[in-house]
Amino acid sequence: HRCFICLNKYFCYNIHVSINRKDDMVEKAERMDELRMCIGVIADRHQGGLLSFYQSVCQALSEQMESYQSVSVYAVGRGFFYCAAKSGEFHLPERVKFGEGIWTIAAVRGNLVHEWMNNQSFVVAPFYEGHHLRGQLLVVSQPGMQLDEEDTSFFCELASLFASKGRKWGFE
Repeated sequence: HRCFICLNKYFCYNIHVSINRKDDMVEKAERMDELRMCIGVIADRHQGGLLSFYQSVCQALSEQMESYQSVSVYAVGRGFFYCAAKSGEFHLPERVKFGEGIWTIAAVRGNLVHEWMNNQSFVVAPFYEGHHLRGQLLVVSQPGMQLDEEDTSFFCELASLFASKGRKWGFE
């Protein structure tokens, strides 16, 4: 694990304090608050494009939250969703046609979708530019682990951040 800010051995923030390695017994709420702070710093200091920002966030989430098997961002193409960033143990298609899968369910509903399939939680949080779907954050839990309301609320915050940064930096 490396810090996205200083590239030190452990993920850290501003003053480079080591936080939340997987073996630490820190309460989930504290872990998520610290992760919010870290992602905020990543967002503030990020110099690359939107796709590299997505990748940094996906990597931070998959490395710091042991209950997340994979974290990905799917962008919208012409007639399909495609994986623009991913981290963790990823077993999903790189490209999905409109009309197929949980991606389409979230797009049609226009809000977060949380499904339990194959003994795992799948959560999709879409993000928009006005009324135009621009992408979806997709988080898959470790087998046998269910993501809870605290997780889904956090994913909605991240979707909002992605939408905001997309408007600022320009969706790719």
